[in-house]
Formats: sequence, structure tokens, C-alpha cells
Amino acid sequence: MKRGLVIAFVLTLSAFVAERANAQTASAHGSGTERTFFAVCSTCVPPILSSGGKGLGFSFSFRGTGTGMVPSIGTLTAVDKETNISLAYQGLATINTDLHRLSGSGACLLTAPDGTTVSGTCSFTAVDSTSGGGPTEGIVIQGNSATIDLTTFGPLASGNINID
Repeated sequence: MKRGLVIAFVLTLSAFVAERANAQTASAHGSGTERTFFAVCSTCVPPILSSGGKGLGFSFSFRGTGTGMVPSIGTLTAVDKETNISLAYQGLATINTDLHRLSGSGACLLTAPDGTTVSGTCSFTAVDSTSGGGPTEGIVIQGNSATIDLTTFGPLASGNINID
């Protein structure tokens, strides 16, 4: 009887510990400026082709529950500080708590400087290498539509990314 009780206790404790591990909150958030980017608006008057300039500002925030590869929900925005071409994404992404990485893709909105908004597709990956002992943080954002494109990649010029 004691042996059965001990086994039942161990199994219950294991289930409790596993449940608590799955209840951990994973988060990814950051904001800053990226210098390496391209912005194109073919229907703007005059047409816009921008590279570099004042930089691309970005901000994102995602949350999920669990560890490892965690499904999450949140938002990401980016704007070319020189031309005011912008991108807005709201939806699902994956937080990898082991590699301190956020990635996602899906439908998004791209907005021209005159306020014209079009639907497009976006993909993004953010890396918090400093949490894993690496030297840099970086982000890759790509948004495309028939008339507006916005792309950035590389290490941050300024800002901070936290992915845990």
C-alpha cells in the first residue's frame, strides 16, 4: 500500500511540475532603428525608392505560454523615418525561448506617405543574441504588396530586443 501511495504521489508531482513548466509566459518585445533597409512605392507621386536615409523605426510585442517553440500573438510595426512608408502586422508568431528568436509571417497592411493603405504579405525574424551570450541583436522585416515594398535586415543601429 505504501509503495502504491508513493508511486501515485510521484506521478502526481510529475504532472504538477510539467503543468507548471507549460504555464510559463514567453515574451518577445523590442523597438529601435535599423539602418539597412529599402522602401519602394511605385504608385506614389513621385515614385519612391529609398535606401538608408534616416533609418527604419520598428516596434513589436508578442506573448505566448510555454517553453521551447511557443505559439504567440502580438503586433509588429515599422516605418521608414524619411519617406513615412509603414508596415503593420497583427497576428501569430513563434517564440523560440531556447534560441531567443521570434519569427512570423502573414497578411499585413502597408501604408504609403499619402495615407493610402494596401494589403500585403509580411515576414519577420528577430534575434536576441545577447540573451544567449552573443554580441548582437538583429531583425529582418519584409513586407510586400503590388505597389509598396519595405525590407530591413541586419544588426540594430539603436534600440533593444528581449526574447525569453
